Amino acid sequence: MDMLDVRGLPDDQIEFVQELIEFMRQKHQKPFVQPQDETETIHLRSWSLGVKGEISREEVYDYLAE
Repeated sequence: MDMLDVRGLPDDQIEFVQELIEFMRQKHQKPFVQPQDETETIHLRSWSLGVKGEISREEVYDYLAE
């Protein structure tokens, strides 16, 4: 096991190093990813053919399936 020499460091820096080491020893958890709702609306920056407003994913996929 490696040792870290903190002699001569100010107390606040020693505390910071201790917190950093404790953080690195923790088991890493996967970041929480919010599940996406497939029915949420799509907001596009611009619309072709003068369409304005919001459109749902179902409307997009129904249009592409035709």
